[in-house]
Amino acid sequence: MYPSKYIEYLLLFHLNRDYFECHEVMEEFWKKEGKGNSLWKGLIQLAVIFYHYRRNNFAGAKKLIRKATTYFHNCKEDVEKFGIDSNQLFQLLKETEEGILENKPYRPIAIPIVDEQLINICAFSDEQFPKLLVNPMENSDPFIVHKHLFRDR
Repeated sequence: MYPSKYIEYLLLFHLNRDYFECHEVMEEFWKKEGKGNSLWKGLIQLAVIFYHYRRNNFAGAKKLIRKATTYFHNCKEDVEKFGIDSNQLFQLLKETEEGILENKPYRPIAIPIVDEQLINICAFSDEQFPKLLVNPMENSDPFIVHKHLFRDR
């Protein structure tokens, strides 16, 4: 029912906050399978926003937050079809944008997943998943936080 790359994205986003890998996974999927789907583009942008925001790159995060919000608004039906509460997501995006604009410290969020089947699929990979939807935890591992500096080009 749910693409495996979407599940992988959700696990990376919530379990270890590896926003860089979230972007890589979803962009690869989008290029192969999902061109034209605003949900996938929105998720790609969301990962990049939080990658920049956590690193105090407010300008980079600010540049993308409205674009991501537009992507999600353009595909509200898909947001809900893929198990996400759109109203809660839009509220989180609004709060995140306010934090970015005011240069407030980064704080992790949980994508508001409401489909129990999707939560169970993710929990099958890691039993901590449902807890992290309620209480998002941060990962301050420098390799994860500054991953772009360590990649081989």
